[in-house]
Amino acid sequence: MDRMIGRLLLLVTAAVLLMAAPAAWSATPFTAGTGDRPQVAVGPDGTGYVTWMVRSSTGEGDLVGYCRIPRAGAACDRIAFIPFPGSAVANGGEVAEILADPDDASRVLIMASCWNCGTGGTTNRVFIRASSDGGATFGLPVEAGRGLALGGQSAWLRGASPPLLVGIGGGALLAMDAAAPTTSTVAFTSSGIIATPAVTEVQGASQLLAASSDLDAVRFAVYAGPATAAGVNTQANWIRDRPVPGAAVDSTETSLASGPSGTFLAYRSARVGDDRARLHRYDPVSRTFDAGRDIQGAHALDMDVLEPDLAQDASGRLHAVWRSGLRGGRLRYTRSDVAGASFSAAGNLAASEPFSDPEVAAAADGTGFAVFNGAGGAVRVVELDPELEPGIAPGPADPGADPPAVPAPAGPRRPAELQVTRLLLDGNRFRVAARIRPEATGTVRIRLRARGRTRAFAAPIARGRVTLRRALSRRMARARTGGVSLSYAGDPGTAAERVALRAGRRPARLRPARPVLDSGRLRARGSLAPAARGRVVLRVSFLAGGAYRSHRAQARIAHGRYHVGARLPAALRSWLPRREGAVRVTTTYAGRPARGVHGEQRVATATVG
Repeated sequence: MDRMIGRLLLLVTAAVLLMAAPAAWSATPFTAGTGDRPQVAVGPDGTGYVTWMVRSSTGEGDLVGYCRIPRAGAACDRIAFIPFPGSAVANGGEVAEILADPDDASRVLIMASCWNCGTGGTTNRVFIRASSDGGATFGLPVEAGRGLALGGQSAWLRGASPPLLVGIGGGALLAMDAAAPTTSTVAFTSSGIIATPAVTEVQGASQLLAASSDLDAVRFAVYAGPATAAGVNTQANWIRDRPVPGAAVDSTETSLASGPSGTFLAYRSARVGDDRARLHRYDPVSRTFDAGRDIQGAHALDMDVLEPDLAQDASGRLHAVWRSGLRGGRLRYTRSDVAGASFSAAGNLAASEPFSDPEVAAAADGTGFAVFNGAGGAVRVVELDPELEPGIAPGPADPGADPPAVPAPAGPRRPAELQVTRLLLDGNRFRVAARIRPEATGTVRIRLRARGRTRAFAAPIARGRVTLRRALSRRMARARTGGVSLSYAGDPGTAAERVALRAGRRPARLRPARPVLDSGRLRARGSLAPAARGRVVLRVSFLAGGAYRSHRAQARIAHGRYHVGARLPAALRSWLPRREGAVRVTTTYAGRPARGVHGEQRVATATVG
């Protein structure tokens, strides 16, 4: 990995793509290139490194985009497009990782996976390129592993001998060292649905943590053993499917961060009209997470928290970013003190443009960068220099308590009532049909991930209906299933909503009967196609006391039918007599990937006895 090649291909005449001018209450992002799933790392000197996947549209093979940014810089000083090895047309994985040594500014690694690359064939291969001059040049690609398609947050165990890279993607992970390419992948979860996987070292404890979501619950796995590839790649050494307190439902979009302040998990807790960014600290002795807390603050913007990402710098500060779809879009940011205890008031890094897949990284003094995908697949980069939204007074010099609350518009916004009836992979086309509250305006953002590729779409709302029909690449068209997220950012009268389901070649035919609330007990039943198995999730919600109250229940599917008779919690039952308006029950079926059955969601008004 230490062999060097000449200078990376530079774009001598590259122009900086100027986006719409940001509002005065945000920093100023710049564009590094065009692609998807941007990743960021920051060296100890504050230099930023960004990678992203460049999907070929001309049959020449996928590439890895690369950008180096000087400390506190506003443009790349190195830009390159790095091909995968081999003479065939390479198909890149979901993500290209960039890793910087926090103790040595000269050491940077790029790790990416591909198939139909190297010696060819459908085998997924992981290649590493190493730099020993601070990202100015990189060595020749070294094949380190096989059988893994990178798709999440990986880890670099620099203290191991030899150093280890632990890659993660789907439900598998793989530890790689300088030896011959290994194929001994480990399943870190038993779930059939895996979203936002992440792995990290637990510093000082000889442990690894891996976490992911099944689009509803967050679980984690623990490895406690020698820091060797052979040990990590032994299935029996992993304890899987550990629960996270309070994350059994409505929890997704996981991120891990480890450092001097400890090891932390962040994720999104989806609540009706009021999302949360949750943070938990890991205890390596009991091998459990604490009860957790919210870190997003009290501003009305942060009722909409999407895709949170967490990083820890070498001094122990935690840095968190997330996107909000409110007020035209914001990229929100907060950071902790050096103990990871108290957080600053959340501010804006960027405003008034589309955001997806935000990531963050910082040096020991807190300087750093965030990256995200913007309009048209632009890879956007912004310095960690937040501005407070108007209406929030500056906080103390050191991060402390949450900012004062800013009242939301008069009266709570109505739920979006998003109903999804079709997520069909039909030959070479992707078809979506959904309904939403008739008064809702704007667009629904739809993201499809299948066979290592990602496509993003924006579907306009027309009189309460959302439809989409798009052609797929030949590779994506071969998929029997895929992960889909539908996100609505909200408008002045309608709350934001996001749902994650599976696309497939067969409908679920979810048909809920009208639910009944009688004496504080929910009674609901319905039917699905015979091929649909697993569970449905039911969410009861109603307006009372100026806020929406909700509760979730599950029902097992048997022979194409489900039935639930669940007593509501006492706190929720006490609000029922004081409700304002109807009680709605949202029924969600995530899908069955093994049989290609797509997910669906329905909303019904309950009869209250």
